[in-house]
Amino acid sequence: MKNISLFKLSVAASLLFLLCSSSVLAQQENKLYFGVGYNITQPLNNTFTDKTGLYGGHVEAEYYIDKTYSVGFNASWNTLLKYISTKTYPLLYEAGDITTDMYNSVYNMTYTLFGRYHFKQNNRFKPFVGLALGAQRTEFAEIGRAH
Repeated sequence: MKNISLFKLSVAASLLFLLCSSSVLAQQENKLYFGVGYNITQPLNNTFTDKTGLYGGHVEAEYYIDKTYSVGFNASWNTLLKYISTKTYPLLYEAGDITTDMYNSVYNMTYTLFGRYHFKQNNRFKPFVGLALGAQRTEFAEIGRAH
């Protein structure tokens, strides 16, 4: 259940970030932009989780220094879950067995600061190159219920 509380905390922090950004946007016309998105994650390794993760998202804020340069912040989260049906497992350090069903979960959170150089733009196409630096936190958990 620790992953769920971390997820709720990250969503709450993201919403707070968005609310703060909208008040700044009113004061700095066309210099501050923010976005919200939905992330879908596909695991490359199927030993711990093997299902496509449908629980993810991201928020981003970008401030234009001028028409060519911008800086910003991005926060992203994803959760992968794998359900394992009821099975009996021998206990490793005690005599006996335990019967349980469980979830394997992988929770990932990233925070990134970025800078971008925007090439000549028109209203339909806005190419850029950028450089980003950030941090990532990943948790693996096995959550089971004894029967």
